[in-house]
Amino acid sequence: MLATPRQYIGVTGFMTPEEIAAIQAMIDPGGPQLMVGLLASAKTLRGKPARYPNRYPEPDRLSELLGVIDSNRAFGLIHYSAGGVAKDLRNKTLYEDCSNLLERLQGSKATLSGFQFNQAWPYQAYLFQLRAQALSWGYDRCESVLQLGPALLYDRTPEDVADQISLVYDVSKLHDPASFPFTTLLYDVSGGEGKALDLAGLPAALRPLIDLVQDHAGAEPVIQLAVAGGLDGSNVAQLRPLVYQYPKLSIDAEGRLRDPETDTLNLDAVKRYVEAAQVLFAGVG
Repeated sequence: MLATPRQYIGVTGFMTPEEIAAIQAMIDPGGPQLMVGLLASAKTLRGKPARYPNRYPEPDRLSELLGVIDSNRAFGLIHYSAGGVAKDLRNKTLYEDCSNLLERLQGSKATLSGFQFNQAWPYQAYLFQLRAQALSWGYDRCESVLQLGPALLYDRTPEDVADQISLVYDVSKLHDPASFPFTTLLYDVSGGEGKALDLAGLPAALRPLIDLVQDHAGAEPVIQLAVAGGLDGSNVAQLRPLVYQYPKLSIDAEGRLRDPETDTLNLDAVKRYVEAAQVLFAGVG
């Protein structure tokens, strides 16, 4: 189904069904959903160790993790990177890996909602092919998030990024979900390392991206914005000016929700973050 993207409170790096069950139990149906971020890469899908092994589940466990998701409260996205592959092969590898995952995970059609692409400017043609495959195989939804990550944002202003999106992808099609390859643009200065956003400067900094989305939206916007970068329960409230400016904002967090010594998910930190996000979004709108 091609549909208006869902506002979400994202947590990336789940490793066990118990972690997912504990956090999604905090989510009330009808509000922002929990985005269950499951990390995968060209390396891990080939049995090679990840840089952060306590964040990347074994590929064979993805079905188990997706299976515990309550689709009334949460949805799963596989955050995929072809890093480590030669640049000229990354887009081909991305397509092959994600296509294989869609085929292998067909038992999770109701809870796997798509992919986040942690890679600069994936080829549009491949993304449309993945979408067509997902829908033909009976997946309930097919969402795609483009991470505007550290490498892409380095030495670039949001104006530069918005201009580049307009050059690489046809933004005149932003009002048409069948003709634009993404449902969410994620502004992420950290890439999972816990580096902090300039929260005070975000409303001004993101104005070009907000304008890009809103200027091309139809009656029902088919693309949304999300932010990530050093978010946790202590600072989510500082996003309030941005949420007033853009009420449908989604958020994601990873690095600061983990134990600094073991790099395992700290459920207490996750719960504080989710509670703070729910207060933030409940106070706007």
